[in-house]
Amino acid sequence: MRELNTIRLRLRPLVAGDRDALYSIYAEPEVLRHLITRPQSIEEFLQPFDQMLELSSTLGMWAIVHKDDDRLIGRCGYFPCSEVAAGTPGLSTFSPAPTGASGSQPRRRVAA
Repeated sequence: MRELNTIRLRLRPLVAGDRDALYSIYAEPEVLRHLITRPQSIEEFLQPFDQMLELSSTLGMWAIVHKDDDRLIGRCGYFPCSEVAAGTPGLSTFSPAPTGASGSQPRRRVAA
């Protein structure tokens, strides 16, 4: 499996087992307000998540995992979306919870 590693984070392709943890991040009010598509239930999240899984093996959709506790803290990658301005298809979504001993908080969603 392809992976990218830093001192604190591991990026790996999304897998089906990431669904519930990623939905939990998407359901956080601080994250939800930054999303283009705002799933209100796990059922509404299934279609976008299935699309993310497809992209994981083609264009690249990565799970972002905190190494200290092996916790999924977000995702990043290419997600084609007609609602995003042309030229800005790369998005990332993070939980607003602190990710390290420093207490730093990552950005929630950024256009690449």
